[in-house]
Amino acid sequence: MNFDELFMQLAVKIPYFGKGLSKYYIGSPKFQRFTKFALTTFLVYWLAKAPLIVFFTDYLHVWYALSAFIVGIIITVVGFVLNESWIWKLKGGGDKKDARKKKM
Repeated sequence: MNFDELFMQLAVKIPYFGKGLSKYYIGSPKFQRFTKFALTTFLVYWLAKAPLIVFFTDYLHVWYALSAFIVGIIITVVGFVLNESWIWKLKGGGDKKDARKKKM
């Protein structure tokens, strides 16, 4: 099951506006990108950042400010890679190479 199918199944279960939300998701590539961007941002920045800081500080005995800086760099790179590989490659995804070709 891919993300789109999972989203559709979950959206339909939302009371009052779930069916409309799932129809809007199908017809709007921008909303699809926003949904996936919100998910990756939540997962990477909120669920991974704090445990990594704790790991660097408590287990590797790195000073807290330095561990926060190191984790910030790691999280930024991981977030960028996820966004580039999963979100912006979608149909209608605003790929910069395609935009340059259209201008020429």
